[in-house]
Amino acid sequence: MPVTEALAGAPLPGIAENIAAGGIDRYLFAPLQGLGVVGDTAYGIPAVGAGIAGLLKAPGALAAIAGIGKASKSGKPKNLPIEDRMVEFTFNKEITDALDPISFDLEDLDIDIDKLTEVQTNYRADKYNPRERYKIDLNIDDIDQIKDWVGGDLSKKKAGSLDFINDINPFIDTLENSGLSLNSQQYLQRFANKDGKIKVYRYLNLGKGGGKKLQTETGIASTTIDPNHAVDQGLRERVKEIYTTTDDYVAPDMFAGNFEKAAAQEKALKEGTAKLEKLVRDTFVVEYDIPLDRVKAYVPALRASISNSAKDRYVTDLAENNYSMTIDEKIENLADYEELDISDISRDDAIKEVIYEQELLEDLDFDLLPADEYEVIADLADLKPTATYNIDADGTIKSTTPISKLESSGKLREARFKKIKEKRALKKLGEEYKDIYKKFSPEKLSAGLTPSENAAYTKMLTNHAKNKYYFVKNYEIVGTPDNIKNKDFVSPEILITAIKDTQKSQPIFIANEVDITRAVRGDISELEKMIQGDVYRVDAYKLYKNFNDTRGKLKEFYGDNIVLNRLENNPNATPGLLTKWLPEGELLNQFKKEPFYANAQLQTKSIPIDDILGITAEPLTNTRGKGYFEVLVMNDEAKQLVEKAKPETIEATIGEFKPIN
Repeated sequence: MPVTEALAGAPLPGIAENIAAGGIDRYLFAPLQGLGVVGDTAYGIPAVGAGIAGLLKAPGALAAIAGIGKASKSGKPKNLPIEDRMVEFTFNKEITDALDPISFDLEDLDIDIDKLTEVQTNYRADKYNPRERYKIDLNIDDIDQIKDWVGGDLSKKKAGSLDFINDINPFIDTLENSGLSLNSQQYLQRFANKDGKIKVYRYLNLGKGGGKKLQTETGIASTTIDPNHAVDQGLRERVKEIYTTTDDYVAPDMFAGNFEKAAAQEKALKEGTAKLEKLVRDTFVVEYDIPLDRVKAYVPALRASISNSAKDRYVTDLAENNYSMTIDEKIENLADYEELDISDISRDDAIKEVIYEQELLEDLDFDLLPADEYEVIADLADLKPTATYNIDADGTIKSTTPISKLESSGKLREARFKKIKEKRALKKLGEEYKDIYKKFSPEKLSAGLTPSENAAYTKMLTNHAKNKYYFVKNYEIVGTPDNIKNKDFVSPEILITAIKDTQKSQPIFIANEVDITRAVRGDISELEKMIQGDVYRVDAYKLYKNFNDTRGKLKEFYGDNIVLNRLENNPNATPGLLTKWLPEGELLNQFKKEPFYANAQLQTKSIPIDDILGITAEPLTNTRGKGYFEVLVMNDEAKQLVEKAKPETIEATIGEFKPIN
């Protein structure tokens, strides 16, 4: 079926209809971009993609389908196929290794040269070598089309619109005519069942309201082969902010740029003619069994299929167009240095040097493959889902398809599925931190924050620390001799104990996390505020007592004193209540290499262990990352505040009881 026909279904619902129907959100012909709200289309909810294959008439219909939570004969709920598959795609090394192929993995593709079209044959870089036959020699425009899809320039366009159709047709033609579709189909055979079909997944989010019939699938769609990704993405898109306006709202000029639109939006929010509202939707994942000939592309296989010569041509053209002045300067400098005529200098060598310096090949590889999406571009026209699943906010999965219609599933080990939830929660923490980093970039922090900005920054860090606390407690993140990354102390038991101590008290954990994460130097730390008794309910003595076990473990291995080191840029500055020190080792050497400490003086001192408040051993960094900690040493004022906060001991003397006459 031509793509234009596949996309020529019933018109998509308009903005008002989508609000009434709750709005649908899914892969949406876009690699996981979801429902955009604030930005170019922030003056109403953007039009959304097609609905789920005709079996839904309203958001409430999903929950009404029979079979939710049906139990087996043993009385225990049956494991759902998607749950077993999520486990496989997390723990089965054969599957996880195959998800993201490199060129080497495509050497065994069964490409029958005699069955290729003339155009496909011409695209093959080395058609007469069976082990090199998978390589496809794309031209520059072909690679640009793939980048446009992966980057969203094409895939974020309104599905079904004339603009989208005009662009999607050449892209699909390129995939098919070049043989990229064939490579994808051949590679995905390893995931196919005995009927030659693979399972793919899409997510959608349905909001409140209803009554509008959702549209059927009409053609090309972005799906994923990994159910974990569909579930994760659906949960991330569960809550959206929508931008609504009053009758008094004045829209910016239609020719306004992004900056002008953003400024107008901010102004409207302040004036009250617009507001942001949270839209909380129900999350569903839809499963399809599709024949391999419906696959237009497996995106990870596209990058692996492109020949090195095609990539070289692309980055050479990029260098010529974007760095021509740099290339000319290199040629002139080399000619002067070698005392040669400019015409005697090879331009190709200068171009290769620019490609290397600017990392253009590395950037191209990054642009061609979004991480962990495992996207399958497929034609879903007239295909009905094999199953639909409702995903609760905590990731619990229920089937909305009768159990009798689902494949029988094997036993799901609870511990393994907990690991999947842990992986999802950890990924969410990472995204939270990226949001903080995006809003408060190093450039913004180095320029200085206003008091209100600093308060907002601290609030975001505090919320992130709270979520991290719940994560390490829920998933029992503990240190062991095997997982402690840093070996600077004489025994890993010291950091293991410190990690336990940081988790004893939620306020102490949060204050410690904020101090570690904060990238603004010179501010009074949260733990120092705790010692002063300014903010937290934990006083100085309780804070000191919290790390009794850490100090005990230090004394066990070092005695009453430990030699520590500190890099000091300003030795004459008055120290704060707490100063940060490190033992000799890898972490100290890393700090010595930092430009910030290029001119710092190294202070080495034997410090009484009783003067140590604690060790800031962040659980995740020390058990999964490279390992980071700080030894916090109190000054005299801090020690006095700890002693002052110490509760008085009252001795009660009980004398002889004498009755009153």
